Parts: sequence; structure tokens; C-alpha cells
Amino acid sequence: MPKATPELTARKKLRHLQRSIDRATSGLTKIIYCPYCYSKLDFTPPGILNEDWQPPTCCAEFALAAIAILQRIEVNEAKDIAERIRKNSGGAAVFN
Repeated sequence: MPKATPELTARKKLRHLQRSIDRATSGLTKIIYCPYCYSKLDFTPPGILNEDWQPPTCCAEFALAAIAILQRIEVNEAKDIAERIRKNSGGAAVFN
């Protein structure tokens, strides 16, 4: 009798989904496998002008996790921009 595959823990599912979203947003893949219900989803990133875009969903767990991951990415990008502005604003003032 074959061994059953171990169920992924909640943290492993989130890490798997995070890596999948990172791969999709960087253009390496467009298909994401849901670690919760095992569906295949087309996760083509939205265009720049598409403000109403929502990630595709197959189950509530995936939707909540994907939204949280995407929000974390946005927050981290905003922090990075703020840090770069802070580092570059220490120079002398320029008057034209």
C-alpha cells in the first residue's frame, strides 16, 4: 500500500502560495496551484491601468491568503520607496 503524502502545514501552504505569486508576478509562470483545494488558476498579472483587478479565486482560503500576500508585497514596496527617498534626501538643497 503506498504511503500517504503528508498534509502541508498552514505555514508551508502560505510559503508555497507566496513563491507561486512571486513567480507569477515576475513573469515566470501564469498558473498557480492552490495549496488549499488543489485547483489550477490562471494568475496573469493585471495591466498597470487595471485598478479593479482581483486575484482569481477557487476557495475562500486561497482568496484570503492571496489578498494578504499581495497587500504585504505592496506594503514592502512602499517601505522600500520610502527608505530610498529618506537615503537620497540628505544632500544639499538645489535651487534653480
